Amino acid sequence: MSQGLRERKKQQTRRAMYDAAVRLFGERGWHATTVADIAAAAGVSPRTFFAYFPAKEDVLYAPYEELFEGFEELMLARPHGGTVLDELRAWLDEVYVAASDRFDPAAERLLDELSAEVDAVAARGLQIMDRAERGLAAAMADELGSEPGDPVPRLVAAAAIAALRTLPLPRPEQSPEQRTAEALAGLDTAFTFVAGGLAALRDRPRVSR
Repeated sequence: MSQGLRERKKQQTRRAMYDAAVRLFGERGWHATTVADIAAAAGVSPRTFFAYFPAKEDVLYAPYEELFEGFEELMLARPHGGTVLDELRAWLDEVYVAASDRFDPAAERLLDELSAEVDAVAARGLQIMDRAERGLAAAMADELGSEPGDPVPRLVAAAAIAALRTLPLPRPEQSPEQRTAEALAGLDTAFTFVAGGLAALRDRPRVSR
C-alpha cells in the first residue's frame, strides 16, 4: 500500500470514529456511550480506537487536532511575509474556506454542550487552545525580538486566542459561505482590537531597571 493510500485510509478511519462518536453522544449522551460502542459503530476494534485517540474525549476534537497541526511552525515561518497577526488572519481565512464542510453545525453545538457538562471534554478543549496560544506567543516573541520573560507576546497571543474562543456557534440554517463570512467579520473586529493593543504596548515607555 502506497504512503498516500495508507494516509487516506487512516483519515477515513479517524473520520468514521469521529462521526460515530458524535452520533452516539447525541443519541445516548456522554456517560452512556463507551469506547467499545464507538469502535463497533465505526467498524473497528477498541484497540484501534486507542491507537488513534488516548481517551473518549479526544475523539470529539479530531477535526481541531488536524486544524492546529503544524500551527506553531507556520506562525514562526510567516510564509505570507506579514506580521504574526497577519499570518493568523490569513490562516483563519484559508481554514474557514478549506474546512467549511469539515465542521458540522450540529456537531459543534454538541461539543459546546458537552464542554459545559463534562469536565474532561472542557479540559481537552482548553489543552488544544493553550497549545495554540503558546505557539502564537512564541511566534510573537520572535517577531518582536522579545527578551525572555517579556509578557507582551503572551498578552497578545492570549487576546488573539480569546477572539477565537468568542466565535459564535454556527446556525443550522446558515450555508458554509454565510458561516465563514460571519466568523471572519467577527474576527476582523477582534483583531483590530488586538492590533491596537499591540501598538500601544510597543509604544509604551520603557521602565529602566
